[in-house]
Formats: sequence, C-alpha cells, structure tokens
Amino acid sequence: MPGAINVIPGEAHCTLDIRHEHDPVRAGALDTLLEAARGFAQERGVTLTVTHKMAQPAVPMDPAFRDGLRRAAARVGQSAPDLVSGAGHDAMILADVMPAAMLFLRSPNALSHHPDEMAEPADVEAALRVGVAFVRDLAAQGGR
Repeated sequence: MPGAINVIPGEAHCTLDIRHEHDPVRAGALDTLLEAARGFAQERGVTLTVTHKMAQPAVPMDPAFRDGLRRAAARVGQSAPDLVSGAGHDAMILADVMPAAMLFLRSPNALSHHPDEMAEPADVEAALRVGVAFVRDLAAQGGR
C-alpha cells in the first residue's frame, strides 16, 4: 500500500512457504526466519504481524515403493533420484491408508504448478515405462 511504483510502501504482505522432509528442521527454519524478521522490524521501527495459516506435517512415502520405483527405473534405463516434495500431492493423503510413492517428470524451465508447465513427450514415455515395470513387479510379488 499504496501500490504505486517508486513509492515506499506503508504496508506490505507476504507469505512464507517452508518445506522439509523432517518437521523439526522445518520448524527450526521458521523460528530462525521469524526471529530475523522481528529483529529487522524492530531495527526499522515497523510493525510485523505474523499469522500462521497452515502447518502440514511431513508425510514420508513408502520405502518399499520408493525402492521399487528406483529398481523399475534402472531396469528400463532411467535414473530415479530421491526427491522430496513438500507439496500437498494426492499421495500425501493416500499414504495414511495405503503404501504410496511418487514418480516425478522433468518440467522444462523448472516450471511447476504454472499454466506454462509441460513435460516433453520423451519424458512422459520414460515415466510410463517405469510405471509399467513397477506395476508388473508388484503383480509378480502378489500385490506387495
């Protein structure tokens, strides 16, 4: 506020999204950042108001499924490095009631959750090959 270019604002709003696979690490990072923000506000004589909107605990994916995806990827000539996602994917909800894991596709220019997000056809094909190999392995193990 007032929202004009070249004007020092009288009021500003921002959000903070902190993600980590370990809840204590994430909570510690939040504490550190808020402590610094409070110090900056005090130094500058401005008011800082913090409103906590959400705190989502980390949800680990099933280790056997993660290993299975890695093995399936290797068998079809793909790599599947471990990636931690802090986003609220469907797998996070399913993990409460069944084993769950995720396989991510590359997105050119690292765009995610954006209208211009896309995947290359070759990457989609590779993911499908991995997924089919993974499901075949599950079937061969009797479902688990």
